[in-house]
Amino acid sequence: MTGLLERALARWGQEITVASGGVSAVTRAFLQPHPRRSDAAPEQVTPLGTADDRPWTCRTLSPLAPGDGVTASAGRFTVADSVRYELDGCVYWWAALLPERGGL
Repeated sequence: MTGLLERALARWGQEITVASGGVSAVTRAFLQPHPRRSDAAPEQVTPLGTADDRPWTCRTLSPLAPGDGVTASAGRFTVADSVRYELDGCVYWWAALLPERGGL
């Protein structure tokens, strides 16, 4: 099962950088906006306009912990929560990511 997930990540996953404890590592993951039950626009009004504030989900073979930073083509995120799953000897991580808000 591990080989299957590794091949899927290599083919369809995207490259991300995980920063944890001052160390950065590049890995591959599946990232997507977290589905919301509401049809309302998932945005926050800021002085510069609106910003998408919906959480994202991440699935990867690399360990993730709350507080870790994740950088991807979709932006910069902070891990809010993570769970380690094991399926037929394959360990993968699911994480809820919150978009980082940059200051001026």
